[in-house]
Amino acid sequence: MTKTFKLKTPLTVVGKNGPEPRNEIELREPTADDLFDLGVPFTVVRDGDKIELRHDHAALKKWLPRLAGLSAGEFGALPASAIIPMAAWLNALLTDAGNSD
Repeated sequence: MTKTFKLKTPLTVVGKNGPEPRNEIELREPTADDLFDLGVPFTVVRDGDKIELRHDHAALKKWLPRLAGLSAGEFGALPASAIIPMAAWLNALLTDAGNSD
């Protein structure tokens, strides 16, 4: 399973034939190796009966470029507003949020 995120501003990445613009970023589904190598990209915070997931920004900085197949420098050039939906998708996928089974 992959997830495609459309970009408002194209990102220039180094392709096989030199620089190329990308209008979208595709993240692949994480594997067990990703989880073992990088750890969980969020922390769980409990406050009484309330449980909250908080993004671990240092971990996300490793996770997202890896899932996108981009260098950290290329991925770091994305606008911050593009990262939040990707982080939310990853956290939901890893926690199986919304699974009613």
